[in-house]
Amino acid sequence: MAIDTLFLCFIEDCQHNDGVGRPYFMGRGLMRFVESTHKSITDKI
Repeated sequence: MAIDTLFLCFIEDCQHNDGVGRPYFMGRGLMRFVESTHKSITDKI
């Protein structure tokens, strides 16, 4: 399951990456998930 998720993120990044101007892309849903996960991890420390 995790491999599929990483692959889908890679595919989405390849479609939206425009080189130097915006070298990385993250969908809003993934950004919210990463931010909430980061917050929950830092709250535990």
